[in-house]
Amino acid sequence: MTTVGKTNLWRNWLQDNRNYDIGLVYYENDTNYNQIEKSVDYFWHNPDFKYPGLKKILDENNFLLEYKYIWMPDDDIIVKKGSINELFEWADKLNLYMFQPSITAKNYTWPVTLHHPNSEYRYVSMVEVMCPGFKGDTLKNIYHTFNESWSGWGLEWAWVNQSGDVDKTIAIYDKVIVEHVKQLKLNGGRLYEKLKKEKGLTPHQEMYKLIRKYPIKHKAFKQII
Repeated sequence: MTTVGKTNLWRNWLQDNRNYDIGLVYYENDTNYNQIEKSVDYFWHNPDFKYPGLKKILDENNFLLEYKYIWMPDDDIIVKKGSINELFEWADKLNLYMFQPSITAKNYTWPVTLHHPNSEYRYVSMVEVMCPGFKGDTLKNIYHTFNESWSGWGLEWAWVNQSGDVDKTIAIYDKVIVEHVKQLKLNGGRLYEKLKKEKGLTPHQEMYKLIRKYPIKHKAFKQII
């Protein structure tokens, strides 16, 4: 489940014999989404930022929180067909609270998320907002924070803070590798320009606000940041 725009990368998530449903929230202002709506299990139109938009849909469709696991990748993520099945099976096997695939060394934010070639998986103390996955019970406890950062920056702190004991409950799966295709643009990017215009904030300001509100005592998390 995630938000999508005009990119077609989400079509790579379609496959035969998948062990997951696909729910997409179209965030563009236009209504040219007929083909998207026909292709997936659930579809909504909500022109909003990613996480506030997802919170609205979850508030209005509480049955989604009953799914055992939910993955929320950005719509500019490339993932190999078949990998999503494997990602969910692995998360379920380890009974994880939060998880994500590893990321190629291109357009990334947190070094801890980069692919480790000699690793199957690693326990960590955070997942980033680019492509996080959640156990349904965990999502129930943390998704109220989605409204607190339009850019998504800083939500990592809130999620860990609101999840209780996260020792060996958060992991990165190195056997599945994704690529973030869009270059990160703090200046001039459409998302961040909209954030500045409508909220008068930068992504960094949103992040520091959440760091103060949701302090993390976890030693490993402090080492990551």
